Amino acid sequence: MIELPNIDTLIERLLLKLAQYDPISAAHSRRVGVLAVKLAKKMGASENELEIVHQGALLHDIGKLSIPLPLLNKESRLTAEEWAKIQTHPEKGIQILAQGDFPSTVREIVHCHHEHWVGTGYPRGLTSTEIPLMARIVSVADGYDTGTSDRPYAKALPQNKVLKIIQGMSGEIFDPTVVATLVELCEEGF
Repeated sequence: MIELPNIDTLIERLLLKLAQYDPISAAHSRRVGVLAVKLAKKMGASENELEIVHQGALLHDIGKLSIPLPLLNKESRLTAEEWAKIQTHPEKGIQILAQGDFPSTVREIVHCHHEHWVGTGYPRGLTSTEIPLMARIVSVADGYDTGTSDRPYAKALPQNKVLKIIQGMSGEIFDPTVVATLVELCEEGF
């Protein structure tokens, strides 16, 4: 009988593949995983929920394996066609995860981490609590790390500036409760 790898092994294999393809996205995913767990813990998540949010955060950008690398690392403004291709990464992530035995809650995080509180996100245009809580947590962690890290298209901003930007998007892009929790964590010097 062939022994199948456990979920943690599958995640590490996928992250290794992502690191080989796009080291920036892989490092970002690991940082998002750390922050998402801290946010979920502060919000009272159970041990199982902490594991789920960590797994989902680690894999949230796995669909970028299907996006051409020059597009991921483009330094100039994206065209509408290029942006549409980038926006396929949650769907592509779900397709990748379909090859493993990932819990539906992990797949939901990957699928919904770009949904916006007011329904303007993608891929499904979900609103507020239609978006799974763990995906809303990963979304805030993703936004925070994107703003505070150097990327090919933008330099890192100071934490206080990123927090102001995220607070300005609270109730529009991000869940206000998760944003308030991020602010508390930052005030505590996480």
